[in-house]
Amino acid sequence: MTRPATIAVVLVVAALTAVSLVPRPEVERFNTPACQASSLREARAPIGEMPDWSPPESTIQRLWQVDGTVRGPAPTSLTPIFSQSREELADWHKFVFSGGEVGWMSPVVQANLEGADTLRLTLVPGNARKVELTTAFAREIDRRQRGLRTMSFALDGEDPEGTVVLDGPLSEVLGGNWDDERFPDRSLRRLEMRVDSEAEAEGLQLVRLDILGREAAFVGRAAGREVLEVDGALRPGWFVRGGATVELDAEAVAGHFRASIAAIGDTVLTVHIGDQAHRLEPGETWAALDAIPTAGGKVRLTAEGDGIALLGSPRIEPSAPSDAPNVIVLLVDTLRADHLGAWGSRLGVSANLDALADQGASFGLAQSTASWTKPAIPTLMTGIWATTHQVGARSYTDLLPPTVPTLQGQLGAAGWRTGSFAASPLGSTLTGLERDFDLALPPRHWRGKTGLLGHPSLTLLSDALFAWWDEGDGPVFAYLHAMEVHAWRRALYQPHDGRKSYELALEDLDAKVGELRKRLEERGELDNTLIVITADHGESFGDHGVKDHGTSLFQSQVHVPLIFWAADIPASWSSDPVGLADVAPTILDLVGVPPLDEADGASLVPAIARGERVHDWVPTARERFVWRYLDPPIYAITTASHTKLIDDGGERRFFDLGADLCEAETSAWPRWGVDGILDTWLTEQRAARESFAERHPDAMHAVRADDVRMLEEMGYLE
Repeated sequence: MTRPATIAVVLVVAALTAVSLVPRPEVERFNTPACQASSLREARAPIGEMPDWSPPESTIQRLWQVDGTVRGPAPTSLTPIFSQSREELADWHKFVFSGGEVGWMSPVVQANLEGADTLRLTLVPGNARKVELTTAFAREIDRRQRGLRTMSFALDGEDPEGTVVLDGPLSEVLGGNWDDERFPDRSLRRLEMRVDSEAEAEGLQLVRLDILGREAAFVGRAAGREVLEVDGALRPGWFVRGGATVELDAEAVAGHFRASIAAIGDTVLTVHIGDQAHRLEPGETWAALDAIPTAGGKVRLTAEGDGIALLGSPRIEPSAPSDAPNVIVLLVDTLRADHLGAWGSRLGVSANLDALADQGASFGLAQSTASWTKPAIPTLMTGIWATTHQVGARSYTDLLPPTVPTLQGQLGAAGWRTGSFAASPLGSTLTGLERDFDLALPPRHWRGKTGLLGHPSLTLLSDALFAWWDEGDGPVFAYLHAMEVHAWRRALYQPHDGRKSYELALEDLDAKVGELRKRLEERGELDNTLIVITADHGESFGDHGVKDHGTSLFQSQVHVPLIFWAADIPASWSSDPVGLADVAPTILDLVGVPPLDEADGASLVPAIARGERVHDWVPTARERFVWRYLDPPIYAITTASHTKLIDDGGERRFFDLGADLCEAETSAWPRWGVDGILDTWLTEQRAARESFAERHPDAMHAVRADDVRMLEEMGYLE
């Protein structure tokens, strides 16, 4: 044997000896009875050419995005629905929480808040740097409802001895978001306020509290730009008081003027475009205007009467038709991938979703950015990891800062009409995700129409989508957030014939997906529409000893489907790890629109077009869950070699997803390189979220994650 060969043999023997001396970790085994697919599906390379898509040649002129010169009266007062004077506020009971926070509780008031829109608190700050105010309703309304009723007001920089007026929105509370038909009584029971410490309470004086109607948003202005809400439908636009005029600082381009109109009170609105004048009589609900041809000139709005005219989504659409594709993102809340036939399930309840998966470009190992909705949807719409944007990591009512670039904003700027149709407030107004849409319909739009489901169905969402689609021309981008699978415990899905509720809910949702596809085909839009289907998280049914979602990062809660379907997209199947942060970058790349500058995710077009691997690893996290706020954070990394590491409060487990997609047992050998990936990523994330907060300082923190403890101390949660 030659000397080099001898050295090689010695080295191999030494290495094997060293490995044998390393303590072999004990293999943990887990019960995973609900897992429907134990192995990854074999990858399938794309066959065919990619479509040649590009954005519209002409963009929409959105008239609510331009300034205007306003002339006319600006009333400065109105009659409140409910109010308390300084003397009445002095009767609030003061107490101290165990954590040192100081609170005040009003006597029982039992006020009827029909028509209420704004809560206005007038005070002298003293030493207070922040005040939190909660509107309390009937005891039986659950803590989720209560959490979104806490409003936080920052007082930094205010004169300690001056008078400060703070306004908070009540629409999330009164308009109905969660299970509204179970809690019909929305009369105010009492109010509560708190500051962080006895020192901050020093010098604080309550001067007046008012609850105002919807007119409060317009007080002090003759006209202005505003997100206007009528019947629970939100449209950005202009309001104009009777006697006021607005001349917009823009020349009308050639095309067609379109808008929706409504009014508060009696008023007549005249829209002047160049030398044309169009006199309109809006009613109490939104009504879409017939298209008005435009050929240039200034746009001017005038109103007559005693009311306020509302002009929603005023825009000038190009005259020339566009070949740009429509884009529909369907988010199926609580859908775990392994229950779909395309992912290996034999339940037989997902024929329509399976067909789209098999015909489209599908990703078999897509990981959610989190295991509950609040952090996941902002990632879907921005491409930013949840550990960076922190929405949901601090409180149940965190809002995405209004300065963060979004998928809908990017597509809107490029020429698409944009609409949001959400059955969950967490995918809409409760997370600040209604913004940048021409129309946003949060759950309260369907109040009283949800039936046994408790949420608007995908059918109702689709009906609203197509009604809006017909209000204009050009390509559309629509976000649909369906809740059928999330509502699997409802009486609507009572188990029968040996079938489980979750399966029945999924089968119902799947049938409605088939109906949506059929309606697109009947309208002649299917062949020119990109459909993206995914989920925010999955659901555990006792797998690994956990239930529901938001409780772990096992595959049952974070493995989600991801499908890109279009008539011209080559069918393919990838088993490489990808994430929700990749969805927005991929859509923008497919349709030829510039990327989102702050996105952490990457375009999956190289995988869709050529079968290339895009990521070496993808992360996911559960930093805070509102119902388990004392739990330590959990982090996970899934690698291209299908190794998965979960760090649960410092306890690390490894899984080989290639051989054991159910995660029925830990991997026999740790992958120390994966440890390094996770540690490096966590270090980088600390800097990333600090940088994000500096760029976007307007994040709203309406309630802290430890509020549940304090509410329990007050006796409101049982």
